[in-house]
Amino acid sequence: MLKTVLLFTAAASLFAQTEPQTLAALRYTEIAVGTGAPAASGKKLTVHYTGWLSDGTKFDSSVDRKEPLSFVQGRRQVIVGWDIGFEGMKVGGKRKLYIPYQLAYGDQGVGPIPPKAELIFDVELLDVADAPATPPGIDVLVPYQDLEAKVTELARSLPPEKFAKFAHIFLRIASLNQSFLEADEADTAEISKLKPDEQIEARDKIVDLLVQSFAAVHKNLETARAGHLGGDATLFGKATTRRGLFAALDEAIGEQYGQALALRNN
Repeated sequence: MLKTVLLFTAAASLFAQTEPQTLAALRYTEIAVGTGAPAASGKKLTVHYTGWLSDGTKFDSSVDRKEPLSFVQGRRQVIVGWDIGFEGMKVGGKRKLYIPYQLAYGDQGVGPIPPKAELIFDVELLDVADAPATPPGIDVLVPYQDLEAKVTELARSLPPEKFAKFAHIFLRIASLNQSFLEADEADTAEISKLKPDEQIEARDKIVDLLVQSFAAVHKNLETARAGHLGGDATLFGKATTRRGLFAALDEAIGEQYGQALALRNN
């Protein structure tokens, strides 16, 4: 039996409608009913699939590759039609999904999928598992982690005789991290007054200070609530949010890292 699982109300008309209008509908056919754990929003689903265009052209298949696909339902890691198409399924279940272009790749299409293409998927739900929690600040945390790894690797890899040339950059980055946290910058300020030969002797302390400053910001972001990141803040006298401050921190550290690379290559 073919079922409709999602309706959109048409809202384009200038006049009131007496009945809700269907704009796009996802349909599916139940091929086999599963008996295992149910799919649910926020759960990690592992699936096998084969995708077809409406003319019968096969464009992709995890079955052919022998590589199941995993995604977290409801986090928009897949097309909208997939986020809703597994609703009500249980492990072991199989469906044929008929997904209109509005819930797939839209007006433009992508790769082998033409514009406004309805897609047909044979899907099988293989596993349902708890998904790792995603921090609300993941969008800014990921690039920050990349910078953190690059900066600390550079700081640790420099031989002592070259370290003094870079010390001011690492201290500046530590200071930027501390400023974001509104933390005491006394240690950073004190070390920055040391002469180059003294900074070589303080190499381990500078690297430790740098690593600790990254770790503190990292922890702050991982535990921050979404409401906190959206809270009001100011940057150079202009209104922004805590997320905006962090994006600016990302950019500032990136500039400092770029200077360090230029200095290393000279």
